[in-house]
Amino acid sequence: MTLSCSDWIHLTAAEFPCIVGLLEWERSTPQPLAVEISLNVNPEGAAGGDLSRSVNYATTLVQVEFVAQEGQWELLESLGAALARLLLAPPARGEQRTDVSQVRVRLQKPSVLSGRAIPCVELSRPRSWLTMPQFANGVPGVVIEVLQEARGTGAYRTHMDPGSTWIIPDNMACMLIAGSGIAKSVTRTVGNILRSDAGTFRASTPVCFLAVSREPRRSLSTPVDGKVPNYHNELSNSCVKPPASSSDGSLLPGAMARRTRINCTVPGCLPV
Repeated sequence: MTLSCSDWIHLTAAEFPCIVGLLEWERSTPQPLAVEISLNVNPEGAAGGDLSRSVNYATTLVQVEFVAQEGQWELLESLGAALARLLLAPPARGEQRTDVSQVRVRLQKPSVLSGRAIPCVELSRPRSWLTMPQFANGVPGVVIEVLQEARGTGAYRTHMDPGSTWIIPDNMACMLIAGSGIAKSVTRTVGNILRSDAGTFRASTPVCFLAVSREPRRSLSTPVDGKVPNYHNELSNSCVKPPASSSDGSLLPGAMARRTRINCTVPGCLPV
């Protein structure tokens, strides 16, 4: 019997300071960003008390703030697309949450027009919309997945096999959202934020980083299937779909995921 799911988890009235916008003063002065998130999930598993079969709203809020504040996005449309892909993405290996079948993201800048009006961008996206190009990293066991790239900012998920290593590039912040590893002889766990001064990170378990770069370097010299993904249209559906997933829908890093490759200069990548 197929369960018809119409249950939602909502995050409302979230507000935090953020560099966001195109105006000169917006590029240097934080302003309030108001965020509302709605997640369509199947709650039956969590009803028995297992939070890993639902979505932890506190974790969701932390990740949303991280992407917004670290990215310093110029357009709400770009930020909204990044958040929509992040929340719709299949759980990484070891990530304790369920799948989300639909997401609504509402972003407001309540003070930018000095009370005359409140500009707002709202996205509603089903799981079928989700597309995330993957790039095979020059380091074995590391795969980078693009959530959104826009002028001056990029958001990614970096997946690592146990034992693999990755040097975090300059101008990038990485939040560990699944697994654990070691950097500078210190064990890093979920929720830790690493930057380039952390040196080489070695994964102890399957790892997933949520990464945000203010210098999204990309050069698509070998398009997949002869098509060049259109990153400038934040709301387009023209990107390449992930090439491999496991039976539970989670990403398979490593050799299987690298069956589809793009030569690229995404931060941390080498041409393959």
